[in-house]
Amino acid sequence: MTKQTPDWIILNDRREPLSGSTWPFPPDFKLPEEFSFKGLSTAHQRGFGALWWLVADTLFLKDVGATVVTRFDPFPRSYSMQDLLKTEGPISAEWFTGNMYIGVREPHHKRVEPEYLVFDRYRKLTFSSGRRSDDCVVSASERRAAARRRL
Repeated sequence: MTKQTPDWIILNDRREPLSGSTWPFPPDFKLPEEFSFKGLSTAHQRGFGALWWLVADTLFLKDVGATVVTRFDPFPRSYSMQDLLKTEGPISAEWFTGNMYIGVREPHHKRVEPEYLVFDRYRKLTFSSGRRSDDCVVSASERRAAARRRL
């Protein structure tokens, strides 16, 4: 399976690729029934991507973009954060509770694209209602075990 294009997070003025993906939309978000997200390639199957921003201990959704099709028009169209959430952002991500993972140090398997980076250790950021509640480093095996538990 092709690895997915990563979401990103801005930490301390640095943009970092996230390992794994998160649902970047508030719980009340719904596409109209006739719309659906459309991946443009096997590396973009979700059809959307997000840019998160951590300021102090508060998580923001800085930007989100998507490719959308309708039942009546099969040609993909790009949708911005303004189109999807009716705001320019950033918005406080107080709906988000969960973990985000960022690779630590140099990857041991590296290609040019950030989605192919594989690390021995990951920085695990834990959030509760959009607030950082924990920040620690975990091994790659702990990261994989956590991903399996989510399935």
